[in-house]
Amino acid sequence: FAAAAGTFVYIALVDMITELSSAHEDEGNLLQCLLHLSGLLLGVAIMTLIALYEHDLKHLFKDPE
Repeated sequence: FAAAAGTFVYIALVDMITELSSAHEDEGNLLQCLLHLSGLLLGVAIMTLIALYEHDLKHLFKDPE
């Protein structure tokens, strides 16, 4: 799971840096940067919540027998 999460973070960062460097002359660059950063932080927050509440989520989605 750690390798998969690291791969997703790496791909997100590589995509974000490429996108930001190609659009450095556009107006609204600050807005675009903030949107990318907020999306990245939201992804990290979601992964953190999943990691913190993994045990509860296993019981929540457990098949009733």
